[in-house]
Amino acid sequence: MLNKDQVYDFLTLFRFLNFEDIYKLSRLARYRKLKAGDLFIELGSEKRKVAYIQQGIMRAYFIREDGEERTHFFAKEKEPIGSIEVLLENQASTQVIEALEDCKIWEVDYDLLQDFLDRHPKFEKARKHMLQDMIVRSSKRIKSFVVNTPEERYLHLLEQGDIVGRVQDKHLASFLGITPVSLSRIRKRLAEKSSAT
Repeated sequence: MLNKDQVYDFLTLFRFLNFEDIYKLSRLARYRKLKAGDLFIELGSEKRKVAYIQQGIMRAYFIREDGEERTHFFAKEKEPIGSIEVLLENQASTQVIEALEDCKIWEVDYDLLQDFLDRHPKFEKARKHMLQDMIVRSSKRIKSFVVNTPEERYLHLLEQGDIVGRVQDKHLASFLGITPVSLSRIRKRLAEKSSAT
């Protein structure tokens, strides 16, 4: 049974649903706690699952042939996370999804969700909303590498709340497509600009 805070979180995520609808949808979800470092999606996983993050921050990353990790995106409170290629393309995941902090999540089996939606079409909007959110974030990520400099990407990340303060520098640098040394240089340059004004 959902508590008051959890109902509020669901209502925030799915503003078009009422309390009764939220209750029906939430019954598909399994409440889980992940410790920092736990994996939600492993490399090669074919498990079709998605999570709504109630508390904590997670990252999705790829592993290059040389073993280097490349962070694709971060997700935090009130955001969904899952492997798009598994959910939409039925392919094994080429990325890993890891908890960076102790997390509280609602995990949903995507196939059970699909079956539920077949029986309750009015909830289809909820599924589309969740998938659109994930796809839009990935699209913005690609655009930022085409259009923006690393410094501009860092400034944009600063505008997104407290992610920078909650994530290790090595993951931030990987997300920005630079080295930790380059990240330090960007911070130093920005600090100098700030003190000069």
